[in-house]
Amino acid sequence: MSQEFQAHDATLHEAVNHCLRTNVVLYESAGQTIRLNDLVENDYAIEDPRMKRNTVVMLNEMRRYFGNLSEATKAMQVGTFERYAFDVVRAVFPNLVAHHLVSVQPMLGPVQLVWYQKFVYAMSKGAVVAGQDLIENPNHNYAGEKVENEGIGTGTGAATQFQATLAWKPVRPGSIVITDGAQIATDDGNGNIVGDIQAGTNTINYGTGAIDLTFAAAPAAAEPVSATYEFIQEGNTQLPEVDLVMTSSSVEARRHSLRTKWSMEAQQDLQSQLGMDAEVELVAGVANELRFETDQDIIRDVLLMAHNDVAAFSTTPLAGVSYTEHKLELNDTITKMSNAIFKQTGRAVGSWIVAGVDVCDIIETLPNFKPTGVLSGRGVYEVGILSGRRVFKDYSLPSIVVGGTTIDGNKRFMVGFKGQQMYETGYIWAPYQLFYTTPTVRLDDFLSRKGVATRYGKKPVDSRFYQHNWIT
Repeated sequence: MSQEFQAHDATLHEAVNHCLRTNVVLYESAGQTIRLNDLVENDYAIEDPRMKRNTVVMLNEMRRYFGNLSEATKAMQVGTFERYAFDVVRAVFPNLVAHHLVSVQPMLGPVQLVWYQKFVYAMSKGAVVAGQDLIENPNHNYAGEKVENEGIGTGTGAATQFQATLAWKPVRPGSIVITDGAQIATDDGNGNIVGDIQAGTNTINYGTGAIDLTFAAAPAAAEPVSATYEFIQEGNTQLPEVDLVMTSSSVEARRHSLRTKWSMEAQQDLQSQLGMDAEVELVAGVANELRFETDQDIIRDVLLMAHNDVAAFSTTPLAGVSYTEHKLELNDTITKMSNAIFKQTGRAVGSWIVAGVDVCDIIETLPNFKPTGVLSGRGVYEVGILSGRRVFKDYSLPSIVVGGTTIDGNKRFMVGFKGQQMYETGYIWAPYQLFYTTPTVRLDDFLSRKGVATRYGKKPVDSRFYQHNWIT
């Protein structure tokens, strides 16, 4: 694990702990004080530790942003937004679907490294080469004593004698098999090589791994000569190793912004009739729109990455099969998609489903579906659990053209994986400033105007974590 990554993680961890330990003041004015723990602890506690940490980072980044402004600049450019900005962030950020689908790595500046992990072989062993990805190059004997297909030479079409030193020793007597693909030679357990050989030294030193053999016939030109054998692990300091490699990539936070406007009359009427502040309500509404668009930005990126390795599900039952029975086969399609992820990654199965409304019409009536309640608000939201996978309903998935036929977005669905660790992921979303605003401007048309923006970066990492499909 790189020192750079460890330093980054330690810095973020210490910053979060310091904020919680000191219960930093987020906002203080006119007798009103908002402290960090008021929003993430006590009655508003965030149970998920990862989500809590990320929320603390977002709230603290907003505090730093406001704190760097002079009072005059703050009055001109922020106005009353600071008073309710922290509540908006606390309400919106933990409810982003991104937390459940991809890795969320908050940024501490406009440009920052984001991290994702992979495991690699640290040592060559047989056909395994140091530095190879464990998932892309699986080997079920790497941790064991068996060494498979270790290269000891290459045929020339003329040479019959091969001398080499095996990499892993001491060698277990009676375990050696040497071949050029046609001829086979083995050891007799006493240091002698037998089999398809001719007169020569034909020995193996079990302690040093030194081999000297002469094949009965010359291996063909460019034909690899390899040895498969076992070495003794007990008391051995030479053991196979695996490295966790933390890979970093620089991302830049980009702005996504909207403008809202309202009339003086609307401001007056809302205040007098309902006791509501038009600016507060409109900015909160725009913030929810930015939340919706952020979720959609992420989902559409992942859809574009996703593989399609499983046949579409037909909603038309076969003759003699009732629709009630037939729709159960959607479970099979989803399982196949999940297993396709496992085949390609070697360590992950689908942990979530994002589905259009027409697909949810089926999913929500399956006997193994357990509803979790409906969240209000625009966009995608969680509706339940299907065989251990969280299900999110999305009415705005994009359509796709398949073989000249347009598939409506409501008929599409996707299965994906998100790891227990934030660095085990196929996609990274990196928020920087969740919400910030321009000053409120009122012109002689009696309309007030205000801009609201969010800044974040994103990084596609590994498309193998996602499968997409559709129903017909």
